[in-house]
This record gives sequence, structure tokens and C-alpha cells, in this order.
Amino acid sequence: MVGADIYGWALKASSGELSSDELARLRPAREALKRSLSEFPAEARPYYQHLVRLALAAEERGST
Repeated sequence: MVGADIYGWALKASSGELSSDELARLRPAREALKRSLSEFPAEARPYYQHLVRLALAAEERGST
């Protein structure tokens, strides 16, 4: 479900609608996902690495 959450937060950030509460939940979700990347099968990692990058972009956009 973290993928759906990050995608939703990224959509909100892109339209300037990400709330401070959502931003506060996005950061730990991204950090937890980043820490767990090595646990995924190698062939699945690119998808989750993309989600980490998407979350970072959403954080940058949402914190402005």
C-alpha cells in the first residue's frame, strides 16, 4: 500500500494540495521504504526505488 500512498501524496504535492499532516506522514514512509529496499527481490527494486524518488520529489514540492 505504500506505493498508493506515495503516489497519492505526490499527486497532491504536484497541485499544491499536500497538507502539512500528509507531508509529516510522507517523510517517514519514504524513509522506511528506503531502508527496506534491500529486502525486495532484485527485479522488484527498481519500482520501489522509483517510489523513493517520487516521494522525495513530493516532499520538495510539498515543503515550498
